Amino acid sequence: PTEPPTEPPTEPPTEPPTEPPTIQPRCLVNVEIECVDNEETDCNSLQSPPNQCATGGEIGEVTFTYLGTSCVKSANNQDGNCEDLESDLPETAKVSCLIPGGEILYSGTKSINESFSVTGLRSAPLPAMIICEISDAADDKLKQIVQINTSGNESLSLLDIYGSLQLYGCNQQNCLVPITYTYEIENIGTEPMIIDFLERTSRIVFKINGETVTDESSQDRLGLVIDRDLNPQEKTTVSEDAVLNLCLKGTYDTDVTVKADPPDPPLGIPCEAQDDYSITVDQSGCKIDVDITCVDNEGKSCADIVVPTGQCSNGEQIDILTFTYQGGSCSDAANTQEQSTCENVNGGINSSNESRIRCEKFPISEIGIGDELYFDGSVSVNEEITLRSSVGLPLSNEMICMIFQNNQKRQELIFFTSGIEDLYLKDVFGSLTLESCDEKDCLVPVTYTYILDNVGQSPMEVTEVIRTRGGSSEDLIDQVADKTLEVGEPPIQIVETEVIDICINAEFKTTLSAKADPEEGDPCFDEDMYDFSIVVKECRVQADITCVDSEGTDCRMLSVPEKQCSEGDDIDVISFEYTGSGCDRSKNIQDELCEDFNRGPSEDDAAVIDCSDKESGKEFFSGEVSIGEVITVPSSTSSGPLPEVLVCDVKDSNGELKQRVSIDTSGSEGLCLEDIFGSLEMKSCDEKSCLISLFYTYTIRNIGSTPMEVTQLERTREDNTESFLSRLSDVTLNVGQTASIVPPEQDQYDICVEEEAQTTTLKVEANPPADIPCLDKLDYIIPPPPPDSICKVRADIFCEDENGRECQEINSPSLQCNDGDDITSLSFTYLGGDCGSSSNTQDDECRDFSGGPSFEESRIICINEDMEQLVNIVVRVGDTFTVPNLGNTPLGGSIMCDILNVDDGEKRQSLKVDTSGQEALSLKDVYGSLELKSCNEKTCLVRLNFSYILANVGSTDMAITQLERQQEIAGVPRVDDLINLFEDTTLAVDGRTVAMESITVDFCVDDEIEIVVLVKADSPSGIECEDEEEYLIGPNPEECRISVEMACIDDENRDCNDIPAPSFNCDENLNILIFTYTGENCRESFNTQNCECEDSSEGPITEAIVQCKDVDGTILTESSVEVGNRVVLESAAGQSLGLLFCVVLDSADKTIVQTFDIDTSALSLRNSFGSLSLERCDDKNCLIPITYTYTIENIGINPIEDIELIRTRDPSTDVILGNLDLNVGEGKDEVESDELDVCVSNKIVTEVRVEGNPPSNIPCFDDDEYEIEIVVGPTSPPTEAPTEPPTEPPTEPPTEPPTEPPTDPPTDPPTEPPTDPPTEPPTEPPTDPPSTSPTGDFDKCFVELDIACTPSGESTDCGSIVVTRTRCEDRPLAMVFKFNGGRCDQSDNIQPPELFQCFDFGDGPPTEIGEESFIQVTDIKGGSIIYHAATVAVGDEYTVADAPFEVDANMNVTIWSSGATIPDNMLQTLVFHSSCSQNLFLKDRYGASQLVVFVNEEQGLQSCFFNLFLKDRYGASQLVVFVNEEQGLQSCFFNATFTLLISNDAKGNNALLSSLTSTFQQGSEFFVYNFTDEVIGLFIPPGGSLDLPSLSFEVVLDLTVVTSNEVNANIRASSPLGFECGNFDSFNFVSGLALPPNVPTNSPTNSPTRTPLPTPDDETTACIISPKITCEVLNGGGLLFCNNIAPPVSQECTSGGFPRELEFAYRGGGCTNNLFECSGSADLDEVWITIISEAQNVLWNQLTEKDSYLDLRGVDASMLVTISTVRNGRVGRELQSMIINTTCTDESNLILKDFFGALELVEFTNVNENGLASLNAAVARVRMTYEVGLEQGTSIRASIDGGVSVGGISSNPRTNIYGAAPDLLGPRDTYRFGEDLFIIDLIDGGRDVDYAFELNVTAESAQAVLQCDASTTFSFIIP
Repeated sequence: PTEPPTEPPTEPPTEPPTEPPTIQPRCLVNVEIECVDNEETDCNSLQSPPNQCATGGEIGEVTFTYLGTSCVKSANNQDGNCEDLESDLPETAKVSCLIPGGEILYSGTKSINESFSVTGLRSAPLPAMIICEISDAADDKLKQIVQINTSGNESLSLLDIYGSLQLYGCNQQNCLVPITYTYEIENIGTEPMIIDFLERTSRIVFKINGETVTDESSQDRLGLVIDRDLNPQEKTTVSEDAVLNLCLKGTYDTDVTVKADPPDPPLGIPCEAQDDYSITVDQSGCKIDVDITCVDNEGKSCADIVVPTGQCSNGEQIDILTFTYQGGSCSDAANTQEQSTCENVNGGINSSNESRIRCEKFPISEIGIGDELYFDGSVSVNEEITLRSSVGLPLSNEMICMIFQNNQKRQELIFFTSGIEDLYLKDVFGSLTLESCDEKDCLVPVTYTYILDNVGQSPMEVTEVIRTRGGSSEDLIDQVADKTLEVGEPPIQIVETEVIDICINAEFKTTLSAKADPEEGDPCFDEDMYDFSIVVKECRVQADITCVDSEGTDCRMLSVPEKQCSEGDDIDVISFEYTGSGCDRSKNIQDELCEDFNRGPSEDDAAVIDCSDKESGKEFFSGEVSIGEVITVPSSTSSGPLPEVLVCDVKDSNGELKQRVSIDTSGSEGLCLEDIFGSLEMKSCDEKSCLISLFYTYTIRNIGSTPMEVTQLERTREDNTESFLSRLSDVTLNVGQTASIVPPEQDQYDICVEEEAQTTTLKVEANPPADIPCLDKLDYIIPPPPPDSICKVRADIFCEDENGRECQEINSPSLQCNDGDDITSLSFTYLGGDCGSSSNTQDDECRDFSGGPSFEESRIICINEDMEQLVNIVVRVGDTFTVPNLGNTPLGGSIMCDILNVDDGEKRQSLKVDTSGQEALSLKDVYGSLELKSCNEKTCLVRLNFSYILANVGSTDMAITQLERQQEIAGVPRVDDLINLFEDTTLAVDGRTVAMESITVDFCVDDEIEIVVLVKADSPSGIECEDEEEYLIGPNPEECRISVEMACIDDENRDCNDIPAPSFNCDENLNILIFTYTGENCRESFNTQNCECEDSSEGPITEAIVQCKDVDGTILTESSVEVGNRVVLESAAGQSLGLLFCVVLDSADKTIVQTFDIDTSALSLRNSFGSLSLERCDDKNCLIPITYTYTIENIGINPIEDIELIRTRDPSTDVILGNLDLNVGEGKDEVESDELDVCVSNKIVTEVRVEGNPPSNIPCFDDDEYEIEIVVGPTSPPTEAPTEPPTEPPTEPPTEPPTEPPTDPPTDPPTEPPTDPPTEPPTEPPTDPPSTSPTGDFDKCFVELDIACTPSGESTDCGSIVVTRTRCEDRPLAMVFKFNGGRCDQSDNIQPPELFQCFDFGDGPPTEIGEESFIQVTDIKGGSIIYHAATVAVGDEYTVADAPFEVDANMNVTIWSSGATIPDNMLQTLVFHSSCSQNLFLKDRYGASQLVVFVNEEQGLQSCFFNLFLKDRYGASQLVVFVNEEQGLQSCFFNATFTLLISNDAKGNNALLSSLTSTFQQGSEFFVYNFTDEVIGLFIPPGGSLDLPSLSFEVVLDLTVVTSNEVNANIRASSPLGFECGNFDSFNFVSGLALPPNVPTNSPTNSPTRTPLPTPDDETTACIISPKITCEVLNGGGLLFCNNIAPPVSQECTSGGFPRELEFAYRGGGCTNNLFECSGSADLDEVWITIISEAQNVLWNQLTEKDSYLDLRGVDASMLVTISTVRNGRVGRELQSMIINTTCTDESNLILKDFFGALELVEFTNVNENGLASLNAAVARVRMTYEVGLEQGTSIRASIDGGVSVGGISSNPRTNIYGAAPDLLGPRDTYRFGEDLFIIDLIDGGRDVDYAFELNVTAESAQAVLQCDASTTFSFIIP
């Protein structure tokens, strides 16, 4: 008690007790138990974890308890491996768990029932498998190895036992849960106590294998009490840790007893207390274990089954065969018996139907014997049949099996069973598969046993048993009789038997899963798998060959093709075999040529063959070929279709031409397979081919039952064995796998050649994994083609003229007759036409009578101008006649011809032809009914001799049955049968025969002359053959003929010469006045009025405002005008103009500069009032609108291009029409409007010249003139002829006056001069002839004209004007350049390349006179000194100076298109040496600039200008002109004076001059000088002359350029009787032919003089020719020349910024990985490419061919490239689109030779900060041009016989042979032989490569026939 009792009383008893009371101390204690886990959860609330750990996820941790048990105690659902190395396991063991690779996951020492955990490495999940090793902790001896699957995919359950380890936890699932018991002890008494006893008793009751197990134990826990003394109400606690197994079903009871004593134990009463705590683990559910075993019929484990060897054919006879019927087709066959056969019949086998099979001996005897039948019965698919003899004999050597369905045979098999031929297990023969032979069997029965065991703690009922094998599942629950499994009862067993095939590699996997339900709780399940593999150690391989052509035809069924190639259609591709034979081996029916050179090709050596278009030179093939090699034309780099004629050059390895073959590939000329053209034998044409492309497929198949590795694969043909093993992508073949090899190279089989059969053998060897090899071999035989016997005839045509020239080499003559030689004869063809048919450029002098010639036959009489008869002949239409000369003299000035009716002699036509040479005379001119056919040696008509050669080029004799010649000349067809020309029509094989005839043809027509020969022949077998040969002669006159005529009318359709002059006086009442503003002051006024006119200051100016008012102040006009503008004054309606008041204001400041008034009642045209001149008053007008019409017509036979119409009318010459093209017969009218001033007497002469070019560039022209004469006021001729010279004689009299004027004029001259000269002379002569007359013809005059040229300076004649090229000796103070414009290639100086360099950009500087560019000249350092920076026009000069200093040693000249000096505007940049220490001469050309002046202290001023005034100052002086004593004046500009000398031949009468004109053409400039006013009306007596100083003009010759100069003069006059006469003279020369530079160090002492070169005698002097080789680099933008070609410094553009230029080549291809964007591909030969930059600059937009180059300028950051098809010449369907980054950075990958889609980058150009460009090119495109001309300064004309150029890489040059030049070579002529193009690879083409070129020309002088051969060379090197 905590308090004393209420009694006894507080006061003692009245009577004390005899003894004191005794009170015993007493304690009270209490104890309570509490149990929680680590998370403070009451232990009674804990739940058992899920049993299964393997849920498919990762497992991070597992916990095991060491049991110390052997592997037989394992209890788990895994098929893991547990191995006891010793039977006894230690009580204390070392446990190590590791991954299969050896890394340790856990290692530690454990006693029995101790637990440990295993985790993954470095916080990773556990591996799929862990291995735990159990060793004795004492001696480390290994006792047990356990493998546990921890992948999470295989069953892993809590409490599973793996040998000595039991699983108690995984991840968060744990059986063993740490718990804490807490015992709370409390003193609930009133006395202190001492705890002296504390005991805990544990009792566990659970079931194992169905039996109840009790485990009880007590433990003294007093030691755990820290404070045993407890005062009243004090507490103390004791905690004890334990582990609770939540996976073991049972009851866990805990009792605690506590005892305590009071402080005085002997006297006190002890106390005690007790408490208990019970935990129940209710682990419901079950656990089942499944196992599988498998054995064969001998009890061996299925994993130990032995596979039989597969070969049945071991040389011994076979007794029994077993097959499985598969119901398959013959295509399923897989065996190596080459002679076995399989045939499907009647649609083959239907596998769904039952079949009857009959197998018996083969061949089947006529009378069957019982032992010959081995099987006959019905079977179903997959059923076995056994073949054996019924009497115990071996099987026959050969067997036939027939499969029947519905009583119809469906398949027949024949195979060999002798034991010798290949026979293997699993061979497939159609629908039968071999399964056994004798003792060897593929099909073996096996037995599976499935065991189900209850390994849990509760009874269960099996509810599901599923067996899975081969992809199918079956529930075996029905085979379980008693489905209940008690704990500890024997397991359930299920047995199943199956037949397996052990001859096929296979894996047999059987899975059994079982499911059971416990009495309570969740169901359980388990699964086991049994698998074993069959590994066949032998292999079986099958070889097979298939061969088809391109059409899929089996190669053994090929037929010889039709050999005729030429069927009229274009031929796109042909192929030849190169044989190396000479032209004598040719055998074809064409007429194209074959020519051997230098003994022809070799039949032993390779050759280089180049094939190209005969006409254009386009290359179709180029490459090296070997004997027997076949070439295809065109090659892959060229494109078709083929040209009409293909020329193939055969060269040896040194480039020497050995053979040239021409082949007609047009499709219209006979061309056959096997035709031989020299060393080329034709093998194919388009789809027809002797060379059949055979597509072999070599197939190997694994027909065995094991994988194999192919070790040998060989193809043998014609003793040539080739290994194909490397062509297999994988040498391993799995079972049933097939590998096929289709060689990329096609086998070419010549089916046209009769040979033996071609055999191809395929041999294959292989090894299986067991290394027992297998092999197979197969022969594929192509039979030879049948023999060929064909009829083939060839026709050839050969043609030559009477001089032996081949007809196709005959050139059309030059049409121009008046080419400087006298005309001595003409030939005409009579056409019978009227004068309207005329077509010529002479004045029309043709007249028809009585309708003109309109009959077939006429008489023609022709006379000369001396009235001598030349021709009197009768002709029919189409006849040709000749007008000869008389006495071998020229025909003279003209011929006149009359055409008469042959019947009555009536004249029907009269015509005149000018033969003087003064008017154009051309072949094909038509004059009325006559067409000109020849003049002198020139003729249109040529007689040709034709030979028709027939040859038998077939393989059988023949007889010619038809020879037909068709001809079409001038559009007229004609057919003739020529078979009668042959005496014998038979032709043996290789025989020939010839027929001949002659035909005259016109070579001046533009139409082709076509001769066609058709020959037909019959062979003895009756087969007909034919050939047709065409011979074309293409006369192609190269010249053009053009005419121009001019007309002029006013707006009333009056001829301009018929416009009357107006009446000058105006009416009084006027409504309209029109003035011209002249800008003149008042003193220039001209009128009859007393008007007021006053000027302010200086009077009117050029631009002004004119204001006029009437008297009422009404403003009639207020106009802003310039000089020449019109001012119109018009009155109001119904009123007239009166007095006018006008003021003129300055247009700038509006100040009055002039005032005047006009009285409109008294006006006359051309009155002027101050600055106004009257042009019109009402209807009276001075200025009449007129229209000139220029009619241009192409009267020739060639189209004319680039026609220009040049009009000259003082004071200007203008091109009023340009770039006109006219086809033959076309014309054009060009109209020009003008105003004619009819108020001033004037003569207005308009001259027009039309010029044009035909395709041959031989120009033609024509002129016309129209003269308008305005005579103001009446003119009356004198009533009598003048007896004195004209009233106004020329300023200087003639040098020789007339000897005697006529004494008497005509008695009665006409009252008015005729407007036109009389068409016929006067009927009567003058009454009195002159008293003294010349001795010649009185009726005519014979005026003569000569041109004299006098040059300035010291030149003696105009042909010897030169300018010395003075050398600069001292550094200049200044230089003056003439800006010529143009590219760097015109540079002309001798500075070395290291001093002078020039680079163009784009097209370079302009060349059009007046076009401006910005030129900047600096020192070479880049601009520290600026010598010039301004705009300069082409033709102007600019000065380079830095006064007062001398110029720097080197200069940089940069030319820009404008003052914006940015890279895009750069046109040219160059550097040159300017200090004069090196070669610097006057007239040197540096790109677009030419040095014309330099000034230095030593030499003073040296100039190319005649009069030079320099305004630039040098120091304190101003240089005006300089001529030093040492050198005199040096000028490049000379004056030439041309004087016209006129005379009259003594044999005629007086000459009355009527006109004199002259023209001067300098290069392309044309000037007209009209001296008519100087000479009109002057008389020159017979024998007299006229030499007036005024009849001359002076021109300036610019000697800085080589220029052709031509002066022409024309004079017209008439005799007193009206006969006209005239003359013409011409003078031409070349100026600017400079002497070579003066290289000596000192200047010459004086100007060189040049005397005229002596005129050599062309009869005795040889010509001197000068061959020329020109080298030009086509790419590089002007930065690449033949002397600086070098590999690129950089192959990638990484300079930053944008490139100046990019060049790509179109090659074709798909997208590449260096593009920003790309889609599609392009590989056509012709496409349309559009390239647009990011800034929308169109860089390229045009049709582009394969291998074309695209030079792109204006490039910026990127560009969009679109490649499309070409449709109708424009853009079609898009093929490829891509974006290319074009900034020069690493990211852009702008690398030379890299592909960007279909484009290849070949060049890029950059410009640095100093404006200098640098080029990097992958290729150089070099063009070499070969030409020849006469040596400068020589004049002997040469006949060029031919030339040979040899050039290219020195080790492998090209050779070109050129024919003769068609025309003689004159002083200013150049003949171009041809050109070569070289594409040089500058990256991969090699280094130090020499290129050398040589041109050899053979020639002879035209007259003396003396040889003048010459040669030249050129070379460069690629460093």
